[in-house]
Amino acid sequence: MGNDKPCGEKFIDDFLNEEGLAFTKFYYLNAKGEYGKYLTDYQLTLGRKYDSLYEIPNTQENYDRMSKMISWRYKKWKKKSNSRWKFWKRK
Repeated sequence: MGNDKPCGEKFIDDFLNEEGLAFTKFYYLNAKGEYGKYLTDYQLTLGRKYDSLYEIPNTQENYDRMSKMISWRYKKWKKKSNSRWKFWKRK
């Protein structure tokens, strides 16, 4: 029996543009291929009152909180990554 869900319910890098993929790799994996900042942000944003990250409820409130954190990380990453290739324009 085939999977009738689009893309087998998987998120693949073809869904992202070049910038989105670069941020995703930065945020979820570090340069060594280990966990990046996402799990730390998840723990600090949502997991302080739980013994395990698996206990955190899947709620709209938690989604909204993580969405704000990810947006903040993205803006910070974008500012830093944009400044790297514009080094000759610094005053």
